Amino acid sequence: METAFNVFAERGIKGVSMDDIVRTLKISKKTLYDYFSNKEDLILQSCNFKLDGLKKRLDYISVSMDNSLEVIVFGALEGFKFFHVSGENFKKDAYCDAELEKLFSDTKEELDKRGMRIIKRGVEEGMIEKDQNFDVLVSLFRQQLLGAKAEHKMTGTPEKICFDFITTVLRGICTDKGRKVIDELRANFN
Repeated sequence: METAFNVFAERGIKGVSMDDIVRTLKISKKTLYDYFSNKEDLILQSCNFKLDGLKKRLDYISVSMDNSLEVIVFGALEGFKFFHVSGENFKKDAYCDAELEKLFSDTKEELDKRGMRIIKRGVEEGMIEKDQNFDVLVSLFRQQLLGAKAEHKMTGTPEKICFDFITTVLRGICTDKGRKVIDELRANFN
């Protein structure tokens, strides 16, 4: 599933045939069709597999971090890693398929709700200022994560650039307590 998703993400859905998948996986066509009825089935299942993995990593981050700001930063980085590997052709092809469009739309809605819960937790922890337009913040993060491109002249790895974006935006809505946490995260980020 992982390999199939990566091939689709890299080349786009229309740019990959079942023969390409068979060659990449080094299996027979019969074996592939024993598990997947057609290319659309393989795409849908591999996307579900990857999105389920992302959600599990986000769940782990949510319970293992010390505070809401760490959850936001490292959760956003996980989202960035997921969407950054998907090429433009994949994104375009996925939104032309009704089932995939619904899957990604439902996932977006779920991730937005998770983001809002974590932001509210940050307010309760005294890390994030109360009177902010959090819908704008969640939307800005999503646009940055989904629209991330390597065309810019910024220095650093894509993950470091994403980290800098996230922490810069968050720092602007943090309380003094929250800014100390952000500054500590920045000092320790490799």
